[in-house]
Amino acid sequence: MNNNFIFYGAGKYARKNLETWLVKGLVPVCFADSDKEKHYKKIIPRTPEKVEFDVFSFEKAIELFPDSDIYVTINTVADPETYRSICDYIIKQGISPERVGTVPDAPTGRQCIFYGAGIYANMNLKHWVFNGIVPVCFADSNEQKQNTKMKIPPVSIEGEFEILPVKEALKRYPDAFLYITVNPENYDDVYHSLIADGVPVDRIGASPQHCRFIGHGLLLKDPVFSYCCDLGFSEILPVAGNIKDDVQKYYMHCEQLRKDLNAGKLTSCTGCSELRPGSSNEKLCINTVTLDSGVPGATKCNFRCSYCFHGMNFKKDTHVRDENVLEILEYLAETETIDYLGYAAAEISVSPYKTEVLKLLKEKYSKGTVLTNAFLYVEELKELLAERKFSTTISLDAGTSETFKNVKGIDGFEKVVNNIEKYASSGGIIELKYIVLEGVNCDKCDLDGFIAIAERIAATVVISWDMRSVFTAYSEAQYEAVLYLIKQCLRLNLKYFLFFNTPEYVERLKEDGINPIIQERRG
Repeated sequence: MNNNFIFYGAGKYARKNLETWLVKGLVPVCFADSDKEKHYKKIIPRTPEKVEFDVFSFEKAIELFPDSDIYVTINTVADPETYRSICDYIIKQGISPERVGTVPDAPTGRQCIFYGAGIYANMNLKHWVFNGIVPVCFADSNEQKQNTKMKIPPVSIEGEFEILPVKEALKRYPDAFLYITVNPENYDDVYHSLIADGVPVDRIGASPQHCRFIGHGLLLKDPVFSYCCDLGFSEILPVAGNIKDDVQKYYMHCEQLRKDLNAGKLTSCTGCSELRPGSSNEKLCINTVTLDSGVPGATKCNFRCSYCFHGMNFKKDTHVRDENVLEILEYLAETETIDYLGYAAAEISVSPYKTEVLKLLKEKYSKGTVLTNAFLYVEELKELLAERKFSTTISLDAGTSETFKNVKGIDGFEKVVNNIEKYASSGGIIELKYIVLEGVNCDKCDLDGFIAIAERIAATVVISWDMRSVFTAYSEAQYEAVLYLIKQCLRLNLKYFLFFNTPEYVERLKEDGINPIIQERRG
């Protein structure tokens, strides 16, 4: 058996035991099942982290992961005959018997010991475990903690780890290495203490890693900012309320994070697919900035879109005035080399500083996108688009007035379409977005109406999922709507790309003859 494996069987037994298997370090590359109704759906365990697993046919799973072993997720005690018949079927498909078996009790992969069973470890344990970083045990120098258990919070999740003296832990698990799980401020002291106690240097930490996106992309929102746009791994940090201090804090945090990754330490990024082997000392420089709807000073929106995360924020004024957005833009333009700016700071058309903001973008930024709902027309935005440095993204999400009102919470379809056509007359780039909503806008009438507008103005079509359900399984109706939109774009020679795509849908589109265009990560 190797370290990559497929769970065969996406039924009740697998769903019931999945969280326990994950805690043991048994994280599959995917599920496989003979039931066609389960194919291209997801299994989502009840975990505190955003974790999900694709379900494929056995043939597709082996095609995607040809070197993986197969763990049959059937209750072998209660139903041994079914287990044996499934094993026989898998072996007949050309998989060697050595690669087929039941779910093992022991953790897979390289073993690790978490050293430090304190507050920091308790706060971060669920994040590490459900991203596949599972220890064989804890070790701690505090004798009161030794020979007790560390439980995974919340207590409703099964899983606990022994806490041992460090020498006993290293002796019991001779192939395991130590991850130091104490507050980063205390890491160096603990590291030198372990060395002084005779722990070999090569038993502490993992191999060096690095990420090409660290220190380059900044997402600003209120009251936090983020150094990474990968939702599953991004840390958020409180804003200081002063852009100069926030940028300085950003660089200090990224520098420390890169240093820790280079040293093979356990970080919030551990487990991220963007990490690459080896260390890096590339210069940190912010070149991509997104001002989110919650950025300090962002004016509340005039729409109430059904899918928007920021509806709660728009019911009250933000605690910082609108001119702070101008201060942020001015500072970044003067101190950083910004290659791309995403302006999504609420709704630009209702900001009393829209003229100043758009003038500043036109004069001091080289490229970017301005988001608007286009309900109110802004001449300065049309002038900015005419220079073709900036594009605008408009979420229309409908092809009829009735659906538009249901999604947006306002009756303004014709007015918005009229303003979109005004912006398009600038010759600039218009990205017309369609967020596919289950049971709302998947019908052919809306899809055809939307495509007709996109064709009329030669827009770039952005096809997106409902972000509220980005970590859940998508329905057949949603998939069919996406497939239909792509086919219409290809037929009419309209540019398009997928946003918030998922790997299983990309594979399914390929099976349907589509090689989908995915939005590239900016930064």
